[in-house]
Amino acid sequence: MQANPRIAVVIDDLASVDPWRPRMIEVRGVAEVHATGGESIGQGFDPEMFRIKPKRIVAFGLDDANVFSMNARSV
Repeated sequence: MQANPRIAVVIDDLASVDPWRPRMIEVRGVAEVHATGGESIGQGFDPEMFRIKPKRIVAFGLDDANVFSMNARSV
């Protein structure tokens, strides 16, 4: 991340199997590396941490009304 701070994180999940309800969120942006601050999250966490300044967010299946709707926005 120090050499190339552009980053993408995808989290996907199944809300249920029957009926089939996949969902996901993707965040693209620029990472900020911090030498300290991670230990404030909780016991056992390393001090190093990073934060993502989002540039684009894509979400799928988070809206219960329409399971197969995709939402995207640039920030």
